[in-house]
Amino acid sequence: MKTSLKVAILAVFAAMYCIMTFIPGIPVIGLTKAKIKVVAALAPLYGIILGPFNGLIAVAMGQLLTYIFKGFKFMSIIFSPPSMLSALTAGILARSDSAKKKLLLLAVYSVLLALWFVYTDFSYFGLIALPHLIVFIVSIVMSDSIYKWVKLLKGKKYIASVVIISASAILVDHLTGFNIYFWIFRPPLNVLESIAPMAYIMYVERVLLIILSTVIISLTLPALKRMGISLLD
Repeated sequence: MKTSLKVAILAVFAAMYCIMTFIPGIPVIGLTKAKIKVVAALAPLYGIILGPFNGLIAVAMGQLLTYIFKGFKFMSIIFSPPSMLSALTAGILARSDSAKKKLLLLAVYSVLLALWFVYTDFSYFGLIALPHLIVFIVSIVMSDSIYKWVKLLKGKKYIASVVIISASAILVDHLTGFNIYFWIFRPPLNVLESIAPMAYIMYVERVLLIILSTVIISLTLPALKRMGISLLD
């Protein structure tokens, strides 16, 4: 692909990302503090469509455009990496079946979990880190199958692959956000005690994001195929 065309495509996706940030969060019925941000569910799709690194770049460009239009806010800037790594994770799972893919996934997962463990000293492992660890292991073990199934574009195996990709990407986003909060703001460990009672809100929100991402991806890829745009060949 020519560099000029590649830049144009990335710019279009970046603009789409920026536009989606203006959509208000969707309230979760019964959970007044939880809102589902549609843009967070887009990052995995970007990774699948554009590839892991181009997806990451498109998300980063979209975030930069958002800062230009909405203002450069410290909190927004430092919490930029989660969506970028979400796109990277989804792209790796969907677009590559090489051994390097597994090594890169292992590196991403290992660094995120290690940062969490070092800071928290394994506090509330079962509450926060265990669900992430389980999903990460499943994605590594099934990575070859995921790569094959996502190309089917229909059926149970296709949906299963999209669910695993979405779950892995969204939880990478989640754990990256946790690590940024811990390592930049350095809160005392007892802050986890205040988070614990609200954990169900976090996971309801994450599950809904995974569902939303799954719906977006599972409908978009077949639609693009029908339009003659094949992204996974």
